Amino acid sequence: MKKTMSFLLLILFTLIVATSEETEAEALLKWKSSLYQSGSLASWAIINSTSPCSWYGISCDPAGNVVQISLQSSSINGTLDSLNFSYFHNLISLNLNDNILQGSIPSGISNLSKLNSLDLGTNSFGNFVPPEIGDLSELVYLSLFKNNLVGPVPFQLSRLSKLRHFDLGHNHLNNTDYSNFTAMSSVLYLSLFQNNLTGVFPQFILKCTNLTYLDLSQNGFFGPIPDSVANLSMLRELHLGTNNFIGGIPSVLSSISDLRVLELGNNSLGGPLPFSLSQLKFLERLDVKYAGMNSTIPHELGLCTNLNFINLSFNQLSGQLPFTFVNLTKMREFDISNNNLSGEILGEFFKSWIELNDFKVQNNSLTGRIPPEIGLAKKLTGIHSVA
Repeated sequence: MKKTMSFLLLILFTLIVATSEETEAEALLKWKSSLYQSGSLASWAIINSTSPCSWYGISCDPAGNVVQISLQSSSINGTLDSLNFSYFHNLISLNLNDNILQGSIPSGISNLSKLNSLDLGTNSFGNFVPPEIGDLSELVYLSLFKNNLVGPVPFQLSRLSKLRHFDLGHNHLNNTDYSNFTAMSSVLYLSLFQNNLTGVFPQFILKCTNLTYLDLSQNGFFGPIPDSVANLSMLRELHLGTNNFIGGIPSVLSSISDLRVLELGNNSLGGPLPFSLSQLKFLERLDVKYAGMNSTIPHELGLCTNLNFINLSFNQLSGQLPFTFVNLTKMREFDISNNNLSGEILGEFFKSWIELNDFKVQNNSLTGRIPPEIGLAKKLTGIHSVA
C-alpha cells in the first residue's frame, strides 16, 4: 500500500512539473508569436522540447521551473502585452535590457512575486511607470533606464524595502510629489538622471543613508543644496549637475569623507569654492563648471592628491593657480578656461602631471608662455593655450 501511494505521489509530482513547464512554455511561445522581430528566439519551439529550460535565454531550477529570463541585447522588437506573467511563479530575474521593446510596462508584472532583479533598460517603453512594481517586495535590482517613460515617479516604489539598485534615469518623468515617499534604507544606487523632474531637493533621498551613488543631474531641481546632504555619509559619487540649484556649495560636503566624484556644474550656485573640499582625501573628479563661482582657487585643494579631473571652467574665479597643485600627480584632465585667473602657468606643474592628456586654460588673464616642461606630459593630446 505504501509503495503504491509513493508511486502515485511520484506520478502526481511529475505531472505537476510537466504542467508547469508546458504552461510556461506556452506563455513564452505566445509572447514570441506577438513579436515583430524574434530571430534570436529560434530555439523557442515545442519541436525542440516541451520544456523551455533548454531554450535561449531561459534558466530553470532543478524542478524545471523557469527562474531566469535573460534576453539582453537580443534584438527583440515588440511589446510585453502578450506575455502572461502570472504563469511564472518562480521567476527571480527578468533581463530584457537593450532591445527594441515598446508600449507600456504591463501592471501584471506585479504577479512575479519572487522577482529580485528587473532590468527593462535601454528600450522604448512609454506611458507611466506602473505603481504595481511597488508590490514586488523581493526586488533588489530595478532598472528602467533609457526609455520613454512619462508622468510621476510612483511613491509605491519607495516601499521596496530590499531594493539596492534603483535606476529611472534617461526618461521623461515629471510632476512627482515626493511627500508620500518613504526612506529607502537599503538603496545603494539611485539615479533619476536626465528627466524633467522639478522641485527642491527631495527629502526622502536625504533619508536614504546607505546611498553610495546618487545622480539627480539634468533635471530642473531648484533651491539650495541642503546641509542635510551630509546625512548621506556613505556616498562615493554625487552628481547634481545641470539643474537650477542656488545658494553656494555647502561646506558640509567635506564631511562625506569617502566621496570620489563631485559634479555640481551647470547650476547657479554662486559664492566661493570652499577650501573645506580639501578634506575629501579620496576625491578623484571635481566638476564645478558654469556654476557662478566667484572666489580664488583655494590652495588647500592641492591636498586632494587623488584628483585626476578638474573642471572649473566658465566661472568668475580670480587670482593665481595655486602652487600646491604640483601635488596632483594623477591629473589627467584640467580645465580652468573662461575665468579671470592671472599669473603664469608654472613648469613645475608639468613635471608632476605626467599623466596629463587634456589641458585647457584659455580665456583668462594669464601671462607668459606655456613653459617648455609641458613636453614632459607625453600623453597630452588636447591643449588650449594661454589667451
